Amino acid sequence: KLVLVDPAGFEAMFQGDPPVNLFPNSMEEMEKLLLCVLHSGFAHTREFAEQAYAGFLASGEKSIVPRLGPGLFQSARLETILPSITSPTLVVWGNEDRLFPVALAPYITSLIPGAKSVIIEEASHFPHIDKPDEFIATVQNFL
Repeated sequence: KLVLVDPAGFEAMFQGDPPVNLFPNSMEEMEKLLLCVLHSGFAHTREFAEQAYAGFLASGEKSIVPRLGPGLFQSARLETILPSITSPTLVVWGNEDRLFPVALAPYITSLIPGAKSVIIEEASHFPHIDKPDEFIATVQNFL
């Protein structure tokens, strides 16, 4: 079985600029990013943003992306891959996702034969962080 959570890689994602800098250069950019990807109040404090930004810098993630080269963003789009999935699939989406709007959930789900979707209320791009108990119950029920 396969569980997709607010998946990235579909064609519309590559049209225009993202709503926020996904690789923040400052605390202010980190705060904007957190507003897009997390709905929980704990994530919208300066203290949390400082911890997240420090962790992001320590991870070295920002330095890795340019080394992956242009191929990273030229790979096959989900639209071409999803129809070939034969495993039972659950698509989970946070209703408050500001990075990839929940309106995309039915579209992504429709591309996978027999897939089902669950929308988690009061959750954003990372529903497993915003609503861990509901997320775990949803996935366990599916599995």
